[in-house]
Amino acid sequence: MLLLTILTLSLLAFGNYLIGAKSILYPPFVFSAVWAADLALIWAVGDFFYPSFSNLSSTQREFHAPYRRSATRSLPKPMKEA
Repeated sequence: MLLLTILTLSLLAFGNYLIGAKSILYPPFVFSAVWAADLALIWAVGDFFYPSFSNLSSTQREFHAPYRRSATRSLPKPMKEA
């Protein structure tokens, strides 16, 4: 899916480049080109940017657990009154 998005944005950037009188400062070209480049970098670095939790050690899983999206999150416990 990510590759399809990169390809679509690249084609959109190319089309905008042609529409914008072949100017690299044409705002729609800049927008689509920057997004395509950013997503291409995320795709190129793979699990470095968004690590897969299945590849982490148990210590790393414990560290990342609060930040992981899950449906079983519980609410914080209320503080005890003094």
